[in-house]
Amino acid sequence: MDGRRFLIILVAASLAMKIPIALMTHSFGVDESLYLSTARQYAETGVFGLQEGPYDFRFIAPMFAFVASFFYMLGGEGGVLLISPIFTTLSLVAIYLLGRQVGGEKVGRLAALMGMFSSILLLMSSRPLTEGVALFFFSASMLAMSSAARDGSHRGWLVALPVLMTATFLSRFQYGFLIVVFFVAYVLFSGTYRKFAAPGLLLGCLAAAAVASPWILMNMANYGSPLGGAERQAGTDAGFDPSSAVFYVPYFFLIAGLYAPLVLYGLYRAVKSKDMFLVMSFAVVFAAQFLVFGKIVEERYLLPLLPASLILAAAGFFGMAKGDRRLMGIVLIAIMLGSLALGYGAVSVYQNNARYDDSKDAAFFVKENCSSPVMSNSFVHVWYYTGYENIPLQKDIYASLEAMGDRSANCIMFSEYEAPFTDPFRGTPYVKTAFESSGVTVYKLS
Repeated sequence: MDGRRFLIILVAASLAMKIPIALMTHSFGVDESLYLSTARQYAETGVFGLQEGPYDFRFIAPMFAFVASFFYMLGGEGGVLLISPIFTTLSLVAIYLLGRQVGGEKVGRLAALMGMFSSILLLMSSRPLTEGVALFFFSASMLAMSSAARDGSHRGWLVALPVLMTATFLSRFQYGFLIVVFFVAYVLFSGTYRKFAAPGLLLGCLAAAAVASPWILMNMANYGSPLGGAERQAGTDAGFDPSSAVFYVPYFFLIAGLYAPLVLYGLYRAVKSKDMFLVMSFAVVFAAQFLVFGKIVEERYLLPLLPASLILAAAGFFGMAKGDRRLMGIVLIAIMLGSLALGYGAVSVYQNNARYDDSKDAAFFVKENCSSPVMSNSFVHVWYYTGYENIPLQKDIYASLEAMGDRSANCIMFSEYEAPFTDPFRGTPYVKTAFESSGVTVYKLS
């Protein structure tokens, strides 16, 4: 089977596996709802960034919002749910091409197949988050970097590299930082700097500036500085936090999943053979996490380790498979199926459809049955509907309690999904339950 046919089968199989999961789980949690709100606002009004109460989402990386607004115009919420399956599948294509380049055809194909069955990628494909888009541009940047280092005479890779790195930054600021750190470290320590010192790279930088210019102009208007939001987010998130650093190693094992032993063995072989690109693509990216992700709260923050991990795992497997190949093949299939099962399990645990649907139904009830203002302890899960239906919503539980006394509120929406979690209104005089779902209750003042 030639490479083109393999890619067609890979893309078709990956999309067939991931799209139904994304549509069925309908996973809109806290971050997903805010990104969806940003995309809807941009699609319908051309205005970027939520500004409501304590939330100022002008500072988020803009690429996902722009992509999501396009998908939203095509298919509404269902269209947005397709983003992660599509972009995680495109990441597999980049990983295959990169693996083929650094380890040969067999390594590239196996790395892509492992990625298709990866539990963390299956989970991420069910959630419309920035990581899916950012991972694709991060992987594509690594591919362009490796290609330029091996074939410096090919101007196309040198032009593409700065554009892809900029797209990575605009997709998720931290990923952009990581790819720049990796690029600088690789060029300095691999001795390939002469291949990058070419006019093509300058042309690529000019193209990258053109790509970033709309976002820079928006930052100048909103913040008075070219990086604006990026500076704000970097100032909030950057820095080493020893209390969070303990999560780095266990989160790597969550990212690698059942492939972890193969990844470590592949890394050992890469160090032994002095494969600078593979070693540095793992070690530098992992080490740089301590500079940019001081506060690790979810395993998805370490997703940039995945491209190198999959390629190392594939190389590690072929390094082990010199004995009984039939037995090793059976073991590999068992590992991949086990990874797939873990992925389905993670999807069932993380899906947020109940939380989202409860808030959605409650917001529609409020629109039809309540007058403003509406008080609530919930903001992120209902803002998507209340904000665009012109329902004033105040996320202040104490203001809600005061409103009960002076009758300044007509309805109170309480969500068990956000603090204080324990409902203080149930059984209170002058309060009548008007709507109740599994996690959200709407009270009317009588």
